[in-house]
Parts: sequence; structure tokens; C-alpha cells
Amino acid sequence: MASKKIEVEKQLIKAHEELNRNIGELKLTIMERVSAKDFSDWRIQFIGLQDLRQKLSKHFEFEEQGGFMAEVTDAAPQLLNQVKELEIEHKRILSNLDSVLTDFKKSDVKDKLELQDIFNRISGIMTTLHQHEITENELMQSAFYREYGSPD
Repeated sequence: MASKKIEVEKQLIKAHEELNRNIGELKLTIMERVSAKDFSDWRIQFIGLQDLRQKLSKHFEFEEQGGFMAEVTDAAPQLLNQVKELEIEHKRILSNLDSVLTDFKKSDVKDKLELQDIFNRISGIMTTLHQHEITENELMQSAFYREYGSPD
């Protein structure tokens, strides 16, 4: 049983590392200075946001359906409410990403104010996602270390 928990923990850490790489790439794309003339080409690069949304959806599904969430609540049932809060946050993160994607697709010219709003929203989502991952890691450590006394 301990080896399954360790494997789930490793999978989650690996998935978080990949998500962090994707987020870092998106942040670099967001920070690029783009002229109005090059906006259409630049916007095509931003398909990475859709890719991130798909990866997040799969990642959250893994966590919720027999992955991380089940392992945490099995090891530490007292954390059930916190796990449920994370599940709700999954839906909120995906919904916020969908909203940004919809608005971003509508923008066909580089409107500085509109883009700044979109960038601010993306930045907020990334901050929420980063904090979300920290919370997941803390819950995992709390549940697993409590049960086994050490990570080994």
C-alpha cells in the first residue's frame, strides 16, 4: 500500500513539474512585446493556453478519480473537506480559463486595454494554480507522512 501512495505522489509531482513548465512558457509568451501588425501571428502562438487547459482538465481528472484525492482521504479522512475545496477550485480554474480563452479568441486586433485585462486574468489564474499545487503538496505530505511517519 505504501508503494502505491509513493507512486501516486511521484506522478503528482511529475505532473506539477510539467504544468509549471507550461505555465513558464505561457508567461514568457504573455510578456512579449507585440506590434499591432504582428498580433495575429502572436495570437496563434497562444494556443498554448488551450493546451494548458486540456492538460489541466486531464490532471484534475486524475486527481479526482482514484488518484491523489482518494489516496489522501484514505490516509487522512479528516482532510476530506480540504480535498473537496480543491475539487471545487478545479472547476473554478477551468471555468476561468474557458472565459479567458473565449475573450482572447474574440480579440482580432491588439487592443492594449483589452489585452492587459486578459493578461491580468491569466496571471491571476496562474497564481491561483500555483497556490493550488502548493496546497495539494501540503495535503499529500500531511496525509502520507502522518500515516507512515516519514517519506521513505
